[in-house]
Amino acid sequence: MSTTRITGRVKWFNSKAGYGFITACEGELADKDIFVHYSSIKSDASHYKYLTQGEYVDFSLTKPANEKHEFHAVEVSGVKGGPILCETRRLNALASRAGSEGGDREGSEEVRGESVPAPPVRKHKSRVSAPAKHDADAEGFTPVKKRASPRVKKASV
Repeated sequence: MSTTRITGRVKWFNSKAGYGFITACEGELADKDIFVHYSSIKSDASHYKYLTQGEYVDFSLTKPANEKHEFHAVEVSGVKGGPILCETRRLNALASRAGSEGGDREGSEEVRGESVPAPPVRKHKSRVSAPAKHDADAEGFTPVKKRASPRVKKASV
């Protein structure tokens, strides 16, 4: 029906059932709920596609014949053709997994043909301290001293 792109916000999306609704933010259909099916989500990867509640997306409209919904959202993508949240979450997970497997942490990594920045390297201070000096006996054993047990307060009646 329409080649113009409309920006909308995902009202809800049931990832198990594979459908949901997008509320249009602009144009004649502003504040109207538009049906969306998972097969209408544009994604380069062959991973599981879904939308996240509150996510902003761009889409085109089609008017289906013999359907109970007046309009369907098709060619759903991130705003201005960008990635949708399920793609960015997947890329972040792949990048962190690649980094934890000993990949090159300088610069970026190649994940399925896409350049993904590597997660920052965490530098922790050493928690190992010098051994405490104890009075050891002739055989090198340190005597263990029993700690005093904590006082138990008696409840006043």
